[in-house]
Amino acid sequence: RQRTQLGQDVTALFRNHRQDDAIDRLVEHGKVIVCRSEAEANAAQVRDWWQRFSGGQQAGMIAFSRAEIARLNAAARERMAQDGRLGPVALQVGEREFRVGDRIVCGRNARARLGVVNGTRGQITALDPSQRSLTITTDEDKTVLLPSWYVAGRGHDDQPWVDHGYAITGHKTQGLTGDDFGVRPSTRADAHWTYVAASRHRFDVRLYLV
Repeated sequence: RQRTQLGQDVTALFRNHRQDDAIDRLVEHGKVIVCRSEAEANAAQVRDWWQRFSGGQQAGMIAFSRAEIARLNAAARERMAQDGRLGPVALQVGEREFRVGDRIVCGRNARARLGVVNGTRGQITALDPSQRSLTITTDEDKTVLLPSWYVAGRGHDDQPWVDHGYAITGHKTQGLTGDDFGVRPSTRADAHWTYVAASRHRFDVRLYLV
């Protein structure tokens, strides 16, 4: 997956549980951004993501907690709206609003019925407020219609089946590949989480620490 020597070296170190050595290598190359507060770290992560995403890279953000993901997604959507990348019509689903142009992530397996699984990411290309459905183009370049029962669905932990996908938790990154990722680690994250989150990139990864 990694296209750079640094990426390959760091991924191997994380995979072999040599986290300190991996972070040292990232520090040497300016890939660890140390911030004074969570708000500062969020702002830096969104700023760097936007610079790459708006320039056409397949960039994303990874964090540990759902609360951090919600804050990062909200900030990312503000950038999208300010740049005129979101459509004028909104579909409100619970606490979340979806517009054409939004990045989303699926949280429920429905491969046989819809062709999506937990972790499928894509961009909304059309929405139907009357049918309360979303049409997306997935990162695998498939067109999928998400009907109302899926769009409105929630899991046993009350988590939505469709969520904004600018930032995602490390648990949804299995099998994910992108050009560039900014990662917010946590003291609660284990070695496996760190390895997975730090190895999704092709070209660049950065860690944002408080």
